Amino acid sequence: EAEKVWESLIRDGKAVEKGDHYESLPTKSTKDALKTKQKQSDVAQAANDFNKEKGLDAIVPGTTHNPELAKRIADAYDKMPHDPNDPAVEKSYDSLKKDIDDQWDYAKDKMGIKFEPWKKEGQPYANSKEMVADVKNNKHLYFFQGGELPEDHPLTEQAGEGLSYNDKLRAVHDLFGYAAHDYQFGPKGEENAWNVHRQMFSPESIPAV
Repeated sequence: EAEKVWESLIRDGKAVEKGDHYESLPTKSTKDALKTKQKQSDVAQAANDFNKEKGLDAIVPGTTHNPELAKRIADAYDKMPHDPNDPAVEKSYDSLKKDIDDQWDYAKDKMGIKFEPWKKEGQPYANSKEMVADVKNNKHLYFFQGGELPEDHPLTEQAGEGLSYNDKLRAVHDLFGYAAHDYQFGPKGEENAWNVHRQMFSPESIPAV
């Protein structure tokens, strides 16, 4: 009976005989899934290519989430003083701004990504899957502008194109943090997006990140 099934699949072009065994051929749905997987890996590969150009290590993705650690980080962040004129702070943010510019330019010039600020009411995407699909299928990404930052925060500085560095960081983070590995919005996805994206910054930028 099994032999008849395989013969039927071969006649329909869904399988082939290889020596002493049979192998099924990819169906349309399987091919579509493979194409989607390839599209998903394109952004991740571009991120690794960027790192290679910058002399950084290959990105190591992960699916970790540690709520206790996340709370400790949040608590430490809340306790940090706001001191943008501190020389160490200035140095780290200067490095960060350069890295943001480099990632932005790489995405636009070498990956062909079109970044577009969202200026309408509501959300540009219903969920992370819609955003990821927009990136992978259209090479397009909406991003939010603004944010609750002190006026003297280093990332409020204008970065060209009518955007602040915070605007640009939002865009490249959604691209290289979320879309590269298809992470979802939410605590776990946010932690993993941060984990992979931080690997694209120079050591001098990490304290600011």
